[in-house]
Amino acid sequence: MNLKVSEIVSNWDLAVIYIHVISNKVSIFTNVDGKKYVLKQKEAGLKEIIKEHELLNYLNSKNISVQIPLINKNGEDFCEYKEEFFAIYEYFEGDIITPKECLEGGHFPKLFGEAIAKLHKAMETFKDEHDFTKRNLYNNVFGWAVNVINSNKKINELNLIFEEIEADVKNISEVLPKQLIHRDPHTSNFIMKHNELVGIIDFEIAEESIRIFDVCYCATSILNEVFSDHTLRQDWIAFVGELFNRYSSINQLSDVEANSIWHTMLCIQTIFMAYFIDYPNLFDSNKEMFLWIYENRNHIEKKIVI
Repeated sequence: MNLKVSEIVSNWDLAVIYIHVISNKVSIFTNVDGKKYVLKQKEAGLKEIIKEHELLNYLNSKNISVQIPLINKNGEDFCEYKEEFFAIYEYFEGDIITPKECLEGGHFPKLFGEAIAKLHKAMETFKDEHDFTKRNLYNNVFGWAVNVINSNKKINELNLIFEEIEADVKNISEVLPKQLIHRDPHTSNFIMKHNELVGIIDFEIAEESIRIFDVCYCATSILNEVFSDHTLRQDWIAFVGELFNRYSSINQLSDVEANSIWHTMLCIQTIFMAYFIDYPNLFDSNKEMFLWIYENRNHIEKKIVI
């Protein structure tokens, strides 16, 4: 028995009979009544925890299936333990669909497109007194990522592309619709059961940004996992078309947004190259993805019919 977990959980009047440690920050535990819960050590400060939990409760009120934080004995949905903050969430019984399964299962692009579209419609109406981070895509890419890359690896092939797309990225950063987004909608944050969506998890880094960022991120996260398979790369292009077309059927994309999908994907890859600048293998794989997306613009955009 993990005494630390048991002591923290006691703040909620729960009694642990089994603990499954996922990481040093996350554990799944079973209560005496057989019900499972998720215990998370929160990396953010109290203000960020409060606004995240308010968002989760709001989304739940809008029929978006998310993990709701439990209220403890003190009437709060978090506790402080040895100068760290912890929260307990409802547990979703289900599985994670692998990126390969996403491409091989015909209904998954529509399922993800619909889920993100409905999530965005709900998040767009969320108003509270807490400010979420406002992210400017142009500043993030050309004010940070490109500089990081060039300060470590001056790659002429990349810089020619950066020069080509910079003006367009600056423009779309100003004109594209912005709202509160999930920011991390990769497949492991969608819990599935019997090929149906159970719920969406991990809203810790939600922020205000261009709304197509989430859909592009979902797509590129899948490509990242299957990129070594040339056949699956082609399947991914078809996936992208169905993903965006389904999204737009529920939450209409503008022509400007549809024409900015390719640019946004390149921006995401640029951010990842900068993030992995000290990890040569990961940097190189993200660079290859960047170049492949760049070269396949026509194939990608041809599949998107808004």
